[in-house]
Amino acid sequence: MVPQIRTGKIVMLFTFIALVISFMGLFAMSTYFIRQRSREVAVRKVFGSDNSQILKKLVFVFMGYVGIAFVIATPFIWYIMRDWLSGYSYRISLNPLIFVAAGAFCLFISFITVFIQCYEAANENPVERIKAE
Repeated sequence: MVPQIRTGKIVMLFTFIALVISFMGLFAMSTYFIRQRSREVAVRKVFGSDNSQILKKLVFVFMGYVGIAFVIATPFIWYIMRDWLSGYSYRISLNPLIFVAAGAFCLFISFITVFIQCYEAANENPVERIKAE
C-alpha cells in the first residue's frame, strides 16, 4: 500500500475518534447544564411556561456559549493554520468559508445534542423534580 494512502486512512481514523470523543464531551456538558437548571425548568413549568418557551430559552443560552467559544477560537485557529501552511512549498490561502462551514457544523451538532437534552427536561414532571430536591 502506498504510504500516503495509509497515512490518509490513519488520519481519517483518528479524526473520527476525535469527533466521537468531542461529541461525548459535548453530550456530557449539555447534560450537566440541563441538570443544573432542572429546578429552574420545574419552577417555570409550575408557573405556566409551556415546553416551547422552556426549550427556546435553554437552547439559545447554550448556543450562545457555543457561539462565543467559536468566536474566541477562530482567530487562534486562523493564526496557527496560516503559520503551519506557510511551511509548505505549495501554499494555499485560507478561505473564510472554511471557518464558516466549521462553525455551522459545530452549531448544528451542538443544537441537536442540546435540543434532545432540553426536550427531555421540558417534558419531565415538575412535581417529581421539585420533590427530589
